[in-house]
Amino acid sequence: DESQATYVQDLQDLASSMEKLIESAKSTLLYLHGFRVALYGEANVGKSSLLNRLLGIDRVLVSSQAGTTRDSIETTLKLNDIPFVLVDTAGEKEIENDIEQASLERTRREIQKADLVLWVLDSTKEFPTIPFPETDNLIFIWNKEDIAKSERIVPQTYESYASYSMSVLQDESILKLKEILYKQANQFSGEVDSASLTTLRQKEVLTQAWQHVEQAVFLAEKKQGDEYVTEEVRQALYYIDSLLGQTTADDILEKIFNSFCIGK
Repeated sequence: DESQATYVQDLQDLASSMEKLIESAKSTLLYLHGFRVALYGEANVGKSSLLNRLLGIDRVLVSSQAGTTRDSIETTLKLNDIPFVLVDTAGEKEIENDIEQASLERTRREIQKADLVLWVLDSTKEFPTIPFPETDNLIFIWNKEDIAKSERIVPQTYESYASYSMSVLQDESILKLKEILYKQANQFSGEVDSASLTTLRQKEVLTQAWQHVEQAVFLAEKKQGDEYVTEEVRQALYYIDSLLGQTTADDILEKIFNSFCIGK
């Protein structure tokens, strides 16, 4: 009937508004917390040298000995109007002790948190057999192209990912990489909504609430039962309560559903 259709439309509008707010959070979080870039790769491929060159200072100790970096090193950089957080991770290698195990576990956590992963490779060597990082946004960086005897390519499995050949010793390479980083981050930016979310936790909690509203829409459209729809909305409201710091679920359910004869 008409009241049912109106009720379903209200849920659809709510889900749409929540989705837009979640999407707008990307821009807000970018400008508040920075675009997070993790440098990944084997030991001694030039990750720390690359980080130092991007920063323009010797922030990280560099040595010809493999495995100098045993902990993740985090630093900041600003390109035009966008802040970046650059993370130099411990190089992937055979684990020989508990410290190296802990370093590699931390590397994997940093990869998961990153907005972009730069997989740094040595152009003088074959493609490594280390694990592929758990990320959807990755660029292969072939370092040491100035001394490579031939052009290196990634395995066919990874051809969908972008590649960039460079040398940390060449200013032109560094400038080009900065342009690539800025372009990647700029894809996340846009107009910042005045009501946008400001923390990762807020975004995650609202996403959970939105998922329950989406499920409520699905159940309502399929006429699966008012009690099931009500429960999904109730779950969504509980997540919203955790953001607002107040208990509103029963009051809102009373207002929303009384006119539609839906049980609480």
